[in-house]
Amino acid sequence: MTFMVTDGLPVQSRRRLPRHPRGHPQRRPVRANLHQLGADHRGRTTFFYFDVPFSETVRRHTTRPQASEFTPEDMRGWYATSGRLGMPDEQIIASSSSVDVSVARIMVHMDGE
Repeated sequence: MTFMVTDGLPVQSRRRLPRHPRGHPQRRPVRANLHQLGADHRGRTTFFYFDVPFSETVRRHTTRPQASEFTPEDMRGWYATSGRLGMPDEQIIASSSSVDVSVARIMVHMDGE
């Protein structure tokens, strides 16, 4: 991903940021790495946060082939009520936003409008 970012290519990362307790060795790296990728990108950078409640996250998880690998109880320990990065111009997409509206909003940013 770093190569693509430093070459100015579009990059999409689909990941919910994990919530780790204070002092955990992985508490900051994911967020810090995304901040660094944004800073390194040679072009316009936009971060989108899909604000999906835990109940919807669990519902979606049950449809995945890997659903038996971990339980909703496991997920609750990882779930952060907000995984926002606090990046400039970070876009928040509400769970009430339809797929069509969400995609259109992202495409507007991709086109630079």
